[in-house]
Parts: sequence; C-alpha cells; structure tokens
Amino acid sequence: MYEEYWGLSGLPFRNEADGEWFCKTPGYEEALARLFYLVEQRRRCGLLSGPAGTGKSLLLKILFTELQRSQRQAAFINAAGLSRQELLAELCDALLLPTEPTAPPLVHWRCLKDYLSGNSVAHMQTVLLFDQFERADHECVLLIEHFLHLDVATGGLTVIVAARPEASALSELADVADLRIEVSPLDRSGTTVYIAELLEQAGSNRHPFEP
Repeated sequence: MYEEYWGLSGLPFRNEADGEWFCKTPGYEEALARLFYLVEQRRRCGLLSGPAGTGKSLLLKILFTELQRSQRQAAFINAAGLSRQELLAELCDALLLPTEPTAPPLVHWRCLKDYLSGNSVAHMQTVLLFDQFERADHECVLLIEHFLHLDVATGGLTVIVAARPEASALSELADVADLRIEVSPLDRSGTTVYIAELLEQAGSNRHPFEP
C-alpha cells in the first residue's frame, strides 16, 4: 500500500544490512575504501568501530560479497552471543571444513590451523570478518589474538573485527591492529544524501520531504 501510494518499487528504509540499499555517503565510501585497503595490502588486522545503527554490518557484508568474487577465501561470522567453542565451530562451517559442530574445540582449532597454513603455502589469502564482537564472549578476543599470532606467512591472513566503540575487545586488540576505522552517525548533510539516494533507488521521482 505504501509503495503504491508513493510510487516506489521497493521499501527504501529498512532496519537491516542489505547491500542493495547501500548509500554512498562520503563517510561510508571512505570506510569501505579503508576496508578494501586492509585486504588488498594483505594487512593482518583491522578494527571497525561505530555506534549502533551506523552501518558496520552493512559495510562488512558489502566487503564479504566482493571477497566472494575474488580469488580469496573468506568467512563472515556474526559473533553475537557466541562462546569460543561456538565461534570455532561457526568458522569451520563457514569455510566448509570437514569437522562436526559438536567436535571438541581442539579439533576445530587444529583443522583451522591446517587450513590457514595450507592456504598460506598456496599463496591464498584468507579473510575472516567478525561482526557484533562486543556481544561475544571474552574468550573470543583471546581466540582472535591466537589467530593473529599463528605462524602464517605475512599477508596470508587478514582479520577484521567490528564492534561498538565502547567494546573492550577493541582496546584489547588495539596493539595488534594495523588500522582502526571509525564509522560516525550521519550529519545533516549526510542524512539528506541518504534519504534522497534511497528514495531514488526505490523508484521515486519526487521528494516528499521538506528540508
């Protein structure tokens, strides 16, 4: 009903991370460029921070989609509520490794180590993306540190962690991070661009809002 009334082909404003409705504001474009820099320069670790609702999940999903089209191996994990064991199992599943979800953590860990080492020998970059890390168990932070200290050739592994600015995980990983990318809420100008662009993408040929 709303779409027909406003002459839209889709719903422009959604509370979900959907790359189809990505709005290229200057802030988002800069953040995305820095994420690609981390991957293309084969950096070991990047941190993506920003308040709730600023688009961190969307940026990671856009990056993940592009990685799937490349020659790299990539995994995207929503870490919210996960324990260390669950995170290991989710990683093995995302990378299609031959392990059972109920296998002991040590089995998952060894399988992941062998996988990363094999990719490194084959000069294949592996990129691990972790979202909502502020809601993961603290032991997951230690797991990320273990990944970053693996004996994997330089450039063989890139880990990107997204969390809210106040997350303890960000401060704990700061010493091993190559780059911290901050996403800020939209200002008035950015909000204007956001509304206009998404309305246009949704098929609107008019601007229903006053300035």
